[in-house]
Amino acid sequence: MNEQPPKQRFPSWKQALVIFCGGIVLALSSCAVFLANLNAGGNLPAVFAGSFIAGAIASLVGFVLVLIRAIRGSKPTLIAPGKPEEKP
Repeated sequence: MNEQPPKQRFPSWKQALVIFCGGIVLALSSCAVFLANLNAGGNLPAVFAGSFIAGAIASLVGFVLVLIRAIRGSKPTLIAPGKPEEKP
């Protein structure tokens, strides 16, 4: 029988920080390229404006995940009924 491992219910610290930092990097780099190509014709500025918005949303989501993780603190996350998550 193939038993699937229990699913993780919430992102780890590392995952939340990667989402937060990745969103910031995407937003800042898209903003810089948008400003550099502001006078360029075509759809290029609109693409980078959309990337900036996506990066800002991703960094906001990452920030919320980091806050929730900080509030939950050292409490073990339940990944299966009655089995707390083991910390390495």
